[in-house]
Amino acid sequence: MRVRVVRVDSEEEYRLIGSWLWSAERIAHSALITGTGILGFTSPNGSAGVSALTRLVAEILVRSGLRVMLVDFNTPTVYLETSPSGSFDSHNPWQYSSGENGGYTILTAKPTFETRFLFNNVSWLRQRLGEEKEAASILIADLPPVIPNRSDILNVIGPASACDAVLLVCPRGRMTRSQLVKAMSVLRAAAVNVVGTVLNDVDYLTPGEELAPQARSFFRRTPILARWMEKRVRASRLLR
Repeated sequence: MRVRVVRVDSEEEYRLIGSWLWSAERIAHSALITGTGILGFTSPNGSAGVSALTRLVAEILVRSGLRVMLVDFNTPTVYLETSPSGSFDSHNPWQYSSGENGGYTILTAKPTFETRFLFNNVSWLRQRLGEEKEAASILIADLPPVIPNRSDILNVIGPASACDAVLLVCPRGRMTRSQLVKAMSVLRAAAVNVVGTVLNDVDYLTPGEELAPQARSFFRRTPILARWMEKRVRASRLLR
């Protein structure tokens, strides 16, 4: 068994990592209890930790004794030239691989310029994922962000609509209320079954954590007072 070593530099980081793992376990448990066949994860915008969370949940489910497939819809579109015949195989834009020591299979969407529009066809997607569901206990879908900042990734609506349930991952401190409202409006308009949100605060720095080094530096000539001030700033409820 491969053990992943994570460097933890403070008690606060240990708490956050533990909280993230605990949240992933709750998500996995809820999916099992509700009998969810295809569980998707998306975010209002990019860099929210969606891919990391999907792989963590997939590995937890595998360790629970289930056959898991992770479906990656976040791969950029490959702009290939049109084939000589002008046709394409609807089963072509997929690639199988194995998770890195995670024990799950990965099905990656590999859309080309010709095939990317197939992923807007919810019926086609549900049929395709249904075929994969016959060999796996549960499918975990890594979905593109609702409001992307790039044009070479898939539209989230098709893949999200093909999921039984979708969770919205929200990065703490890096997302505004208006972005969340806009993302929810888009998903609801498409009748996507959003069942909840996940707050990603793993790399979030509270105001107290940001101010603590400055407080210690200000009193650097009196080390005892500097350490006391740093500790008080970190522990302040007002600065959390």
